[in-house]
Amino acid sequence: RAAVVRLQEAERLERDRRSEAVGAAEAARRESEAARRELADLDAARDDKAALVADLDDRLDAALAESAALRALDAAEADRMAAAAIDVRSAAPPTPQPAPAVAAAPASRAPAPSTTRPPAAPATTRPPAAPSTTRPPAAPPAPRPGPTPPPPAGSGLVPPSEITTVAGIRVHRSIAGNLQALLSAAAAAGFRLSGSGYRDSSAQIALRRAHCGPTQYDIYQKPASLCSPPTAIPGRSMHERGLAVDFTSGGVLIRSQADPAFRWLAANAGRFGLRNLPSEPWHWSTNGT
Repeated sequence: RAAVVRLQEAERLERDRRSEAVGAAEAARRESEAARRELADLDAARDDKAALVADLDDRLDAALAESAALRALDAAEADRMAAAAIDVRSAAPPTPQPAPAVAAAPASRAPAPSTTRPPAAPATTRPPAAPSTTRPPAAPPAPRPGPTPPPPAGSGLVPPSEITTVAGIRVHRSIAGNLQALLSAAAAAGFRLSGSGYRDSSAQIALRRAHCGPTQYDIYQKPASLCSPPTAIPGRSMHERGLAVDFTSGGVLIRSQADPAFRWLAANAGRFGLRNLPSEPWHWSTNGT
């Protein structure tokens, strides 16, 4: 009978061990699943922040392009607009980087190397060295930047033959008739509108080369915020397509939505295919950007 009791006790202990093992495995599974969910959440948050930074860079590029277009009309407003755009980009969080993976600890550790230094060899007395007359090698000359590469496809440039002038404003031929009709309607309403339209990207390319660097990446891809001073990427403005106009009224840039000329444009420009960029009362384009 004693043997039966011992056998029953052994079976009970075995059941308890199995139950504990099953519980531990389930707890490990739950912890692993929680860790995977947390990692997925962190990856999603990193991707969201990266997208936000990219969007802010694009907005900065567009704002700086508009600032360059305005400089000929109103230098103070151009400086204010560029500074505001840079402030917005500077406030964005840096693009997050994935955390490095932590390697699993090895089962056994190798003994740490000894930090005891061997005794130093006795110093030998050397005669003083004669002064060298050899000049150090000259630093290699800085590489000269190569020629500026041609604008990539889709940069927004248009052939000169597609640009025409309407009452002193250069625009794409596709909107010339609408612009002329808008100016005539504005004049009939008592508003003398003019402004700045098409802008050749060659000047923007030269600025990018001077402010951002000579390579194709520097000129066409580097974010504007990494240039000194920040300079918009060529092709990011509707002006370079000839599809935007920065309007003046009576020779003065329309800087306020309270300006009567702005109110007239807000009520009428849509009939002529032009829409306003809300942050810039003067800027009207075919798509509102």
